[in-house]
Amino acid sequence: MTGIAAMLENRGIGYKGQIPWRNSDDFKWFKEFTLGKTILVGSKTYQTLPILPNRKILVLSNQLKDCWYNVLNDTSMATVCRDEVYQLNKTREIIVAGGAQIYSLFLPEITEFYVTHIEGSYEVDTFMPPFEHLFGKNEVVREFSGGKVVKYYNNNYV
Repeated sequence: MTGIAAMLENRGIGYKGQIPWRNSDDFKWFKEFTLGKTILVGSKTYQTLPILPNRKILVLSNQLKDCWYNVLNDTSMATVCRDEVYQLNKTREIIVAGGAQIYSLFLPEITEFYVTHIEGSYEVDTFMPPFEHLFGKNEVVREFSGGKVVKYYNNNYV
């Protein structure tokens, strides 16, 4: 699995269910990186997403009595349970894209984690869980006004 996230220096990733910063370069990077791919998000994150054309979205939910998924042939969104994510990951690349609880669940499975480090100070109430201990090697892969993207490599997969 691959991961993508953006966070502030204080590890903040959200405020009242929204991204607290507006950085067009960060949004362009997310679009470029995820276009044509399958994205995994939690149900709270899914509710705040704009329409994301040309991407398949898996919504992880623990609220379903009968977990199910559509194999994503003819739809852009499917609801899945955690075990089904692992099965789907065998047939396609899945990009873990938040929120905090989803990152916590899947960080050990992420082989490459692209984290945008956003400059500035913003009010936040949601934070990125610690991940650095899982990822030994890293490199800056993109820099832009107000931030940079760092690619982290999971120690277990290097």
